Amino acid sequence: MKEAFPDLSPITFLQWMIVGVPAVIIFIFLTWLSLTKLFIKMPKNISSGANVDIIDRELTKLGRMSQAEKYVAILFAMTAFLWIFRADITIGSFTLTGWATLLGVAKFVKDSTVAAMITVIMFLLPVKTENGEKTQLLDWTTAAKIPWGILLLFGGGIAISKGFAASGLSKFLADNFLRLYAACGNSAKCDCLLSGILSNFNNG
Repeated sequence: MKEAFPDLSPITFLQWMIVGVPAVIIFIFLTWLSLTKLFIKMPKNISSGANVDIIDRELTKLGRMSQAEKYVAILFAMTAFLWIFRADITIGSFTLTGWATLLGVAKFVKDSTVAAMITVIMFLLPVKTENGEKTQLLDWTTAAKIPWGILLLFGGGIAISKGFAASGLSKFLADNFLRLYAACGNSAKCDCLLSGILSNFNNG
């Protein structure tokens, strides 16, 4: 976003929330409405007796929050707070200075920096399990279950595209494909040919 539109101010986490949170609330209501009124019609006596007790029984099964769950809740709230108030917030003539600006690290600290910092804290923070054993809030055994392949695939695609642009390969391919397209007479056959070449190139 910053590279494509360098003159525009970046979109902050709070600005995303201003757009996203109302949309989430509206769609949650619409989902509830469609599930309970259209697709799965709830019986009229749903509020009586045993039906309400189901929720109470499930809450009782959960029990009290464990130490690890409390730590995760605190770190989650801390992450949201640091994301929201990282950059300066301007409302009309009033500007709330972000903590990154106050610390003089606004040019270096991004939302990803906050996420990485919280992750490191989770690896270092000791907790007690239900059996009384001491361990870290997040260990590598658990972290290894994260689908890293998707992250590497996405990051690798971005790295390759950056390499294409920096080396001039993107411009070279575009210019030659335009010449080939013009040689074919801008026909549908040329569209099929180019689509097949690009598809095989990507699959390879």
